[in-house]
Amino acid sequence: MSIRLSDKELNELPDELLSELRIENYQNEQSLIESIIEFNGGTASLDQLLILIYKNTGEIKRRDKLNAKLYRMYKKGIIKKVKDTKSLYEICK
Repeated sequence: MSIRLSDKELNELPDELLSELRIENYQNEQSLIESIIEFNGGTASLDQLLILIYKNTGEIKRRDKLNAKLYRMYKKGIIKKVKDTKSLYEICK
């Protein structure tokens, strides 16, 4: 069983404790995407996410892999598509 921690909860922890936690990669990636969308004014396109993930982590994501991740987040109700757009996302509130 996995317990999901919010970004706020993780950010408040000291580095020593964070290094002891087994935080799964998908949660880190999902949290990064959520943070970027919020930082970007509450919405972000797939292109913006690719650019901002690179600027924040130095990692170049493949478009199809990121799109699949966004789809899974959409199915879980974490993000939603902005109405009448092709690839603009916002956090569900």
